[in-house]
Amino acid sequence: MADETLWHYTDAAGLLGALRNQELWASALGYLNDASEVAFGLATLKEVIGEIAAKSSLGVDDVWPGSVPLERSSTGIYAVCFTTEGDQLSQWRGYAGGAGYALGVDLDPLIHIGDGPNEHAVEPYSVRYGQEANRFLRREVESRALLDDGRLTEKNAQALLRNLPRYKHGSFAEEREWRLAILDADPKKVEFRPRAGRILPYIPVALPKQALKYVRVGPGADLAAVAAVELALERFGWSDVKVDQSESPYR
Repeated sequence: MADETLWHYTDAAGLLGALRNQELWASALGYLNDASEVAFGLATLKEVIGEIAAKSSLGVDDVWPGSVPLERSSTGIYAVCFTTEGDQLSQWRGYAGGAGYALGVDLDPLIHIGDGPNEHAVEPYSVRYGQEANRFLRREVESRALLDDGRLTEKNAQALLRNLPRYKHGSFAEEREWRLAILDADPKKVEFRPRAGRILPYIPVALPKQALKYVRVGPGADLAAVAAVELALERFGWSDVKVDQSESPYR
């Protein structure tokens, strides 16, 4: 579990949704992931399956069940994305429209939000990158295959595909990403919002008031932008939340 503040970058709509409705938005990963972001995990998965087959008398089709397509699959997985970096230009550009806001949260109050009768179970995890990701994914594949005498069950194969968003190419390492994931989403609870001219499915995730510690206003903000955040916090009943400004230069 992270023992430091985690940061969720968002735009003005995301910030107002968090403050007004006391919620974050777990977005559908299948609609967010760039193909190059998840290709690493899938390529490694295929490589390890081939190695397991080569070391045994089994073929690849014996190791991997034919009922489960061996392809990228993050459909039905929703996640709120965080980072340990609270003032990073790539995050401001990629997730907050170049300016926006970063919400500093304590993860511990968030991991219990799925305990209620009408709440989705959530799973927190840190994303692994590069060689570390390769080692962990290999270990996961090999351990599951070992349990099945080298022949992965349909259940274990599906679990491996669902876990691919945990592993990324080393070029993404500066993100230092954490995710709060919903693995078994109820389709009846899916909402929709516009994003970059398209429709993005998401699921509201409760944001306990004790979880929010900071709101950082993005690069280039003036004092009026900071004052507006402070006014919104007061209006929607958030106390003990520190507001500050990004120190990153942005052009």
